Amino acid sequence: MRVAGEGRVEMTVEEQIGAAALAVQAPAAALMAFLAFRWGLVQSLRIRLLAMLHAGFAWLGIALALSAISHARVLAWGETASLGLAPLHALAAGYLGATLFAMTTRVSSGHSGRPLSADNPAWLLYLAIQAAAIARVTAALCPASIRTRLGRYWARCM
Repeated sequence: MRVAGEGRVEMTVEEQIGAAALAVQAPAAALMAFLAFRWGLVQSLRIRLLAMLHAGFAWLGIALALSAISHARVLAWGETASLGLAPLHALAAGYLGATLFAMTTRVSSGHSGRPLSADNPAWLLYLAIQAAAIARVTAALCPASIRTRLGRYWARCM
């Protein structure tokens, strides 16, 4: 952004797109958080299959919030202030991974005549997906020096 004559602010096309994305994603993230709360995210934790679906939905709000924050940071401080791939990891690994696994568990249970519930192996696999999503988002938010050290540590453990 730069200030033009008479106090006008001129924005590049990329900045205009970022501002538009921010204007859409911030309210959408707030709406997703409200809906997750209103639909009883905390109460659903007693029923595993329902908890899987609700937590997957919560990831959508997290992804939108991270994307809105990233766009706001870029508009305020420039491209280097971006959150990088954290919003994408929250959307892909968090929302899509969790929701896909939860829906697959529900549909396969229903079509095979089993009770509509998540058994222990399905629950453990779901928790592993959640751990991987959290790890990916956290890694994307960490500075490069920390990611390098963590990568070396992980390689030594393998």
